[in-house]
Amino acid sequence: MTQKRSRHFAVFSIGFVLFVTLGVWVTQQFPGLTNGPKTSTEILEGLFKAPARMVVQPRTFILERVNQSAVELFIRACDLSSDVEGRLLDLVRGERFEEVTVPFIFFA
Repeated sequence: MTQKRSRHFAVFSIGFVLFVTLGVWVTQQFPGLTNGPKTSTEILEGLFKAPARMVVQPRTFILERVNQSAVELFIRACDLSSDVEGRLLDLVRGERFEEVTVPFIFFA
């Protein structure tokens, strides 16, 4: 009985190793079958080929995309006491919106 189990285990082990080996070989030879790169080299090449955007004036870039009303809505959505919420809203509505909001966005 033990010899029969060991024989089944050996056959199963060999079959499993062959299955895994064949799977690895197929994915390496035909990466299109597995929908994309699989090796770390291919993944790194894809990362470094991704387009990057450098912004000359980050302050202006962010302010063009951040709406003052969105910041007010965010402040109202937070669970703040009424006096803190009022002070924050006054800062955002004030003339120093760029000086207060932009650093907050950069470091948040």
